Amino acid sequence: MNRQLLNIQRKQLHDILVAEGIDPAQTQWTNDQKGWTDDTTDTIEIGLCYFVINPDVIDGISIKWSPAPDGDIEFGQNHLNWLGVINLFRSWARQVKLEIGQPDPWAKYIKFAPPQDLSDFSDNSPFSYPEVQQIEESVQKLIEFLYENINNYSEASDKFDTGLNRMIKYAKSGLGRIDWTNQFVGLIIAICLTLSLSPETANSIWRFWLKTISNVYQIIF
Repeated sequence: MNRQLLNIQRKQLHDILVAEGIDPAQTQWTNDQKGWTDDTTDTIEIGLCYFVINPDVIDGISIKWSPAPDGDIEFGQNHLNWLGVINLFRSWARQVKLEIGQPDPWAKYIKFAPPQDLSDFSDNSPFSYPEVQQIEESVQKLIEFLYENINNYSEASDKFDTGLNRMIKYAKSGLGRIDWTNQFVGLIIAICLTLSLSPETANSIWRFWLKTISNVYQIIF
């Protein structure tokens, strides 16, 4: 890293982080300009949060940071002296403390997602008749698997049996395979969350599904 700030300045920023309850060991210094300037910058980062300092400006220091104090993603300011940078860094640190202390509400879903990346799949055509037949057979096998291997599945079986059988009807009705897959994945994740399954148990469901529908699965996903 090509450093611009003095050690005494870095020490002041370090002490602000400590005072705000942020572990400086979680941060890193880079020269990442965040697409903002061509000048060399000193940038302190923690997760998705960053504070970019550009001291190479004739009429003062320029900064850019995220998250912004008004709840927006980014904010920038120019023509600052070092005291102005310090004051804004303190404000940024408070926002960072809030951000890193806020759990990602989507993280609980990710634990139960299928092991495949679905982002590159682009074919949303309806299933063929042989594919629909295999989907119907595989969904019925999945229902049997859930009863036999998930201890508390029967507690919510009425709701989820109905949902899984509805997926068979959707496949028969011509629902596009991407749309079908998204709804199917959502249903399995709902089962995992409702029954408070472990990620390992969720993986066993996906492994069973992959095995039972192996001939069509590469088309669905």
